[in-house]
Amino acid sequence: MNATIHRKDVVLDVTPLTDAKLYGHRDICRMLETVWREEDSIEVNIDISELNLQHSSMIEQGLFGESEKVKWRGTWVVKIVIKRVFSAKVNTLLRELRDPNILQFLGSIVHGDEMILITEYLPKGNLQDILRKRLDPPTALRYALDIARGMNYLHRHKPLPIVHKNLHLKNLLLDEGGHLKIGEYWVQILDNQIYANQDSCQLNNGCNLISHLCHDVSKDIYSFGLIFYQMLEGRQITEEF
Repeated sequence: MNATIHRKDVVLDVTPLTDAKLYGHRDICRMLETVWREEDSIEVNIDISELNLQHSSMIEQGLFGESEKVKWRGTWVVKIVIKRVFSAKVNTLLRELRDPNILQFLGSIVHGDEMILITEYLPKGNLQDILRKRLDPPTALRYALDIARGMNYLHRHKPLPIVHKNLHLKNLLLDEGGHLKIGEYWVQILDNQIYANQDSCQLNNGCNLISHLCHDVSKDIYSFGLIFYQMLEGRQITEEF
């Protein structure tokens, strides 16, 4: 599904492809251009047979699941295997989330009792790797603003905020332009089974919610403060999640 933005007399159709062009993600542009026709906005369908494991490698891109760099239709992406399956509505929701400071979710594949998530690949590593040497204050502040913008986007999601609850140095990833992007924002949705089946109470956006949804952002605020402190001090603090 595409968003439409009205600015005075101009109507802009916002798709993952137009976003990728706007943010200068060249590899993602090349990939989406092969599977998307902007005139009819066909959605991407991912088939497991299209994942090329030749020259693949395991990478650290978060706390949950196994992350592997693979090729999909000629472009490096990340394949993440998780031990649960979520609904098509959650998949649609995640593909509609787009912001310069969150990792771009491309789609998913149901494989037995597991789910394979496909995201963009960011080659410059995670913040934990970066903090092996102390950051200068301007860089620490720039990274902190990147995290804050991404979390603000998630927290302002309607009708209810998307709460991360697992914000960590390992799921903060550096893109080609030197900006941090937030990964694993989907974990809390899965852990709490936020989006339930059609028997649950329906929301205006077509997604369903079970009654015990927790959308308290205080954990994210605490984690952000802890991460900013580590960037300023140049040392890592171990915390159990």
